[in-house]
Amino acid sequence: MSDDGGVTIRLDHAEALVLGDFLHRHIDLQDGDQLKPAVKHIGELWALNGLNCLLERELAEPFLPDYGDRVSKALALLVERNGNWPK
Repeated sequence: MSDDGGVTIRLDHAEALVLGDFLHRHIDLQDGDQLKPAVKHIGELWALNGLNCLLERELAEPFLPDYGDRVSKALALLVERNGNWPK
């Protein structure tokens, strides 16, 4: 397997903010403990950690005083746009 230098993934800002918050909670604050049962291989946690690091470099919101409100609005926007998750 060769490393071709990476891939480009485009997320809208709401998606990036929600994913960044989720990954920060589960990777940084809980050391991935709640995610471990969901992964098949520890490499998946490292991949999620890599995504977390990329989002941390791109997002300014975690440093703003209204961060929680911004995440709440982004969550609501995603549900409004996409509807409830199918059962």
